[in-house]
Amino acid sequence: MGSSISVSGSSEISSDEAKYEDAVTSMENGDESAKTTIALFKLSGRAGVELDYDGAVALLEERTAEGDGEAMWMLGLCCEYGVGIQQDVGRARLLYQQSFEANNVLGWFLSKGLTDWQGFVATGKVKMNYWLSL
Repeated sequence: MGSSISVSGSSEISSDEAKYEDAVTSMENGDESAKTTIALFKLSGRAGVELDYDGAVALLEERTAEGDGEAMWMLGLCCEYGVGIQQDVGRARLLYQQSFEANNVLGWFLSKGLTDWQGFVATGKVKMNYWLSL
């Protein structure tokens, strides 16, 4: 994060901003998988995107229903910490397992409870933001 790229002459935007803009364009062109990337930005506030937990959860619910392994672990984090959705640790663990079964390695780590390393971080939202920054 923090790196910049030159776009059309002298204007510079961060690589995160470019990634978000690409995802929005892709979604507008019918690429459903871009919704997961947009949800990530809505959850983390990266690239100056306004935090929108409810909007992110709606996108993740949709992508999870379509079998997107990345969306599954991200929705799992929301469930585990009650961000944009009712806290439900049981559902979170199920989503982590489903993410792993969909060949997403972070789903495996999360399904094993590795977000709960003692002393790792103080609060759920800080933990969640760590995982979303990977």
